[in-house]
Amino acid sequence: MMNLRGSHACKPRSARDSALSGEARDRLLARVAFEATWQRDLDSEALTWDEHFESIFGYRRSEVVPHVSWWRERVHPEDLERVEKAVADAIQGGEYMWSNEYRFRRKDGTWAWSARAASRAGRGDGPSARSAR
Repeated sequence: MMNLRGSHACKPRSARDSALSGEARDRLLARVAFEATWQRDLDSEALTWDEHFESIFGYRRSEVVPHVSWWRERVHPEDLERVEKAVADAIQGGEYMWSNEYRFRRKDGTWAWSARAASRAGRGDGPSARSAR
């Protein structure tokens, strides 16, 4: 079993967040991280998220199917092929770290720009290798 771990970071959700003065924005961003971590089992295609996923994307935990197919259905169609290829290339090429950006559909139907990042951890010498951001 090979697992991947990583995180997604999103831009502020509203114009109000963007309109804050530089100093106030810096204080707010220092307190609040728009980040959710994930873990993917490459054998079973299971994909799980931490508790921050709900506040960022609006889906209740009970609505999230713990499988990569659920995630794929919510990645913007113009981004999916590029992101999937980058992940496959990184895994096949044995890369230690990689990242990508794409649009992910929130529950309310709007698109959030998401930065996906992951790195391998653990033994890294076979199917039990794990990765973490």
